[in-house]
Amino acid sequence: GTGVIAGRVVLRDAEARPVRQAVVTLVASNVARRTAVTDDEGRFAFDRLPAGHYQLRLRKPAYVATTYGAASSRAQGLTIALADGQRVTDIVAPIARGAVLTGRIVDQNGAPIISAPVLLYQPVVINGETSFRRGGSTSLTDDRGVYRVYGLEAGTYVVGAAPRPSAVHVVTQDEVDWIQRRATTPGAASVPAPAIRPIKF
Repeated sequence: GTGVIAGRVVLRDAEARPVRQAVVTLVASNVARRTAVTDDEGRFAFDRLPAGHYQLRLRKPAYVATTYGAASSRAQGLTIALADGQRVTDIVAPIARGAVLTGRIVDQNGAPIISAPVLLYQPVVINGETSFRRGGSTSLTDDRGVYRVYGLEAGTYVVGAAPRPSAVHVVTQDEVDWIQRRATTPGAASVPAPAIRPIKF
């Protein structure tokens, strides 16, 4: 193709300052995805494009990933209809700086819980019923129990955390008796051990 889609990625604020090193992904049903990284002036360009319908997806660490023309990260963006040989070079694509949520996870004794996965959920109301959907990325607590999730949209979040799943074995009285028989009774070595039932928590 001979079409071109180009423009600038700017910060979603009153000054619309250019955003450098933002990743712009060109998405269409008739061509493979292509990506570009903005320069110091926030500019990007895609050339040699066939006619078709295109969307632009924007992302950068610590910013809210979004689609060009969308009101929020989960909303539908604008579709750019490109004709044969058309040049669309005046696109201004705003991207918002994300918020940061941080905190500390401790156990009932106040000791830090290390490497605990931390998940964020956002309350949504559908048909009068409140449910929760995942929001933001997953974080792991460090050796101080501290977590940090960045690139968040403005909104209300519920923080959930839990230790990593693990399995432990609780010794039963049957196993104690079996061990004692093996040590004190001739021929007891051939007696099979009681079934082990791991407990996950």
